[in-house]
Formats: sequence, C-alpha cells, structure tokens
Amino acid sequence: MIRDYGRYLRYLKTFEGKLCQCGEMQPHRLRWYPYNSTIHSNYMRWGRNTVEVKQANEMIEKSALVCVQCEADIEHAKKSGEETFLQI
Repeated sequence: MIRDYGRYLRYLKTFEGKLCQCGEMQPHRLRWYPYNSTIHSNYMRWGRNTVEVKQANEMIEKSALVCVQCEADIEHAKKSGEETFLQI
C-alpha cells in the first residue's frame, strides 16, 4: 500500500502548476489526453528510473492536459460529430 501511494503521488505531481483550458486545477480531476491510461499505468507499475516511466514522460509531452469533464466533452464530440470548444 505504501509503495502504491508514493507512486500515485508521483503521478499527481505531473499535474503540478498546470490547469485545464476550462480552469480546473485539482490534480485528481486532470488527465493527459489521449494517453492517460498508459501514463497512469506506467507510473503505478514501474519505479522511477525505468524505461516505462521515461516513455510515460515522453507521452506527457505529446499529450494535452484536460479535466475529466472536458475529456468527456471531447469523446462525445468525436462520437456525435459535433464541434467542441476545446483546442487540442
């Protein structure tokens, strides 16, 4: 449990000082779109100086920062063919 908590905090630190386009800044509500699941998985499964965490950091550079609600809006817009106000 302690190991997982430390890894989760390290993952949350990737959002430190950043905010979504809508203004959301709570780290537990932010996501790295579209690679969040892989990034989160790599941070939770692997230690600091591993290839997988380095890959996650590279993915972060290629990702857009969005909150959970904006991510849902993006996915809805993709599926329905609607326009979205978000710029990705």
